Amino acid sequence: MNTQLKKKMADIGAKTKVCFRVVFADGSSWQNHERTPEVTITIRNARAAWRVLLFGHVGFLEAYFNGDIDVEGNFPLMFRAGMDAGFDGHPTFLVRLRNWWHELRFSNRSIAQAKANARFHYGPGQEFYRQWLDEVGMAYTCSWFMDGTKTLEEAQISKMDHVCRKVLLKAGDTFADI
Repeated sequence: MNTQLKKKMADIGAKTKVCFRVVFADGSSWQNHERTPEVTITIRNARAAWRVLLFGHVGFLEAYFNGDIDVEGNFPLMFRAGMDAGFDGHPTFLVRLRNWWHELRFSNRSIAQAKANARFHYGPGQEFYRQWLDEVGMAYTCSWFMDGTKTLEEAQISKMDHVCRKVLLKAGDTFADI
């Protein structure tokens, strides 16, 4: 399996200028350029490797969220490397199949299901979201990482400032970002 995963990483590494290093579960490592890596990805176990191989970028993100993959370094550059290589492109067959099943099972096809979906998504409350959203506005939305932006909070402020300027917001005006 490491051979297949190394091939996948080599395919990605050949298509990006971002220098990254991958440390595999067996302790071996691979790097795409001969300079200090900007990102180090640690695959902690076989489950994470299989997720990446079978489910592509979706599997990578799920493994990261589950703690099976660690990322050190410049997180946005990790995404850039994947996008440069088209790793975020067309979903694999298994992702399409799972998405189809999820849509069939959980779509808002009825008012009752829509309410259940809303309770599941928004029910955890502010204490839950405060753990991983920015502290400034707890914005559950996109961010704008301008040159020099280093933190999520800075990116959220940049995005809000940009939107306010674009819609010509004046003192006393309000808007909802949905």
